[in-house]
Amino acid sequence: MRQKMYVFSIIALLFSFSLAVNIALAHDEEATSTDEIVINVNADDLGINNPKVLPDSPWYGLKKFWEGVIDTFTFNPITKAENNLTRASERLIEMQELIENGKINDADKVIAQYEKRIDSIRDRIEKLTDIHSDKAEKFLDKFAEHQIKHRLILEKIQESSAKPEEISAVKDKALSALSEALAKTDNEELQARLEKAISKIEDGDLKEFKNLEVLKALEDRVPEQARPAILRAQENALKRLRGDIEELQPVQSERIEKMLEKSRGDESHYIEILNELKDNGDLPDGVIKELPLIKMRLEERKTEREQKMRDNSDEPEEMNETEDSHDDSSDDADDSMDR
Repeated sequence: MRQKMYVFSIIALLFSFSLAVNIALAHDEEATSTDEIVINVNADDLGINNPKVLPDSPWYGLKKFWEGVIDTFTFNPITKAENNLTRASERLIEMQELIENGKINDADKVIAQYEKRIDSIRDRIEKLTDIHSDKAEKFLDKFAEHQIKHRLILEKIQESSAKPEEISAVKDKALSALSEALAKTDNEELQARLEKAISKIEDGDLKEFKNLEVLKALEDRVPEQARPAILRAQENALKRLRGDIEELQPVQSERIEKMLEKSRGDESHYIEILNELKDNGDLPDGVIKELPLIKMRLEERKTEREQKMRDNSDEPEEMNETEDSHDDSSDDADDSMDR
């Protein structure tokens, strides 16, 4: 009897220890997940299915051929733009999955296809004659939302890409396409569309830091007459950020530092946001104390990233004989139907 009780006690002790360890690990995992301003975007967020055929598949050429057939026999200009937006989203999700599978070189080959889709959308938006039709309004809303989400994916891809300078250039081009689309309407509509788009971004810890970074990137590209709308949207995002910061306990102020250190995006914009918060007295004392160090780390990371891009741009480019020619042919057929 005593032996059974002894065994039972040992089992109970081991169970308690295991439970305590699992709780601690879960807590650590939760803490780690909130230490970054990393908002992951998946296929569902873009309204598409997860790709079953990736660019490294022998069936990928057939998939691209079928896309070209659909493009060729689509005649409505807004429907064409919607199809291109869907294809652009699919290319990014394909790249994301390839990188997660360790196939970085295959992923880098897809970026040109994404860029062509964005160029096609840009051309079609420029040619829109009835910008205030219901269908055009809905598309512009969707384009604004998806372009911000695309930017989040591109930033993630850029971290792993062997050609970060190419990803950076495409990311800038996509943002310019968004700014041109936003500028097609007046300032009130522009602000409303933009704020609606950033509101669709998945909630995350202090996500307004990321929203503000995107808004500042847009400010650099929109026409002068559209800047007031961007600045008003920034002011509203800054107010929301202040509210987020106020909800943090003083002991959690170091989380802001950790998140900014690990966040994706333009470090200069994050420094600008920090300065605005400091000038308005909206930063916790702990963050203010560490502010010079945070800024220095952000500057160092920016320098390292820029140096990496310079190093990659200096390397001789390899001839890419495996790049899919079906995308070119489908685009050419699509453009010829327009003409």
